[in-house]
Amino acid sequence: MSILVDAGKRFELKLNCKVIKNKDGEILCYKIDPNGDCEIVCDVKGRNFSDMSNIIEDATIINSVTGNPLLRTSVLCKNIITNFFSVVKIKDGDNEETYYPDPHNVSMMRYELVKALSKKWLEMTSGK
Repeated sequence: MSILVDAGKRFELKLNCKVIKNKDGEILCYKIDPNGDCEIVCDVKGRNFSDMSNIIEDATIINSVTGNPLLRTSVLCKNIITNFFSVVKIKDGDNEETYYPDPHNVSMMRYELVKALSKKWLEMTSGK
């Protein structure tokens, strides 16, 4: 997909993963695996220049010692999900959880999931 996509156009992003749980059934982590039994389906939109510029500007800080810019990856990933994802559905067997990304919900998501979704979205929109 080209970087010059229609920003209003929506498409589907899918990832498979394995859910690692402890003895009590609590989720410990999500391991991204193409053969995983859990499916994550997201409704996303393409990127546009102004939103991506704002996201990168927000995620960049200046090193006070060297003066070099540093990109805060966690802020970048959270902002990508907040701005470009409208629905995140996690289907684990018969269970399905639906999330509507806003800054609070994204902050509560596991970082490995936020990073994997952002990375996949960047790959789909030709952002390396």
